[in-house]
Amino acid sequence: MAHYRGTGITALRNILRQGRGEAEKKFLALLTPDEEKIYHTVNGRDWVSITLGASMSEKAVQVLYPGDPQGIERLGRERAIQHMTGIYRVFLHFTHVSWFFKQTAKLWRELHDEGQASVERTGQENEIRMIVTHYPSLSPIYRRLIKGYIVGILELVGCRNLRVHLEEDDPRRWIWHITWE
Repeated sequence: MAHYRGTGITALRNILRQGRGEAEKKFLALLTPDEEKIYHTVNGRDWVSITLGASMSEKAVQVLYPGDPQGIERLGRERAIQHMTGIYRVFLHFTHVSWFFKQTAKLWRELHDEGQASVERTGQENEIRMIVTHYPSLSPIYRRLIKGYIVGILELVGCRNLRVHLEEDDPRRWIWHITWE
């Protein structure tokens, strides 16, 4: 079973606790006892089952964005913003998109125990592809979270008119086509 670092859940905890009134209470009511224990105790360096993380993300979307078909992507975007706080956020304002994407493979290895990530230029200005291979079990929910995460990071870098299209017809290669201005 695949795992990822607990940073996604710690970010989720912060999102649920930010000025959203009863959001965390409603969310906690949806969790299984095992999920609730992990929610309260996980830290950013812990490994968490990606299945459990996807389940918790779906439940958070029910509370934060009820009925929104783009809720998972919105949550991914908010997670990116949560991850890039403090000095990281200041740094991102001075970072170029190409530098950020050069870090993709390293960041993936640090946060995931399965799969390999890379970025390819398409030959077009302001267009790239992020590709994850060797991870056929990457869940549809998590692929959509990544889509939103990409949007959040690129917004922090200063990109506008972002478009991210997820190509998911080949489980040997998940591809996010990314364009911006």
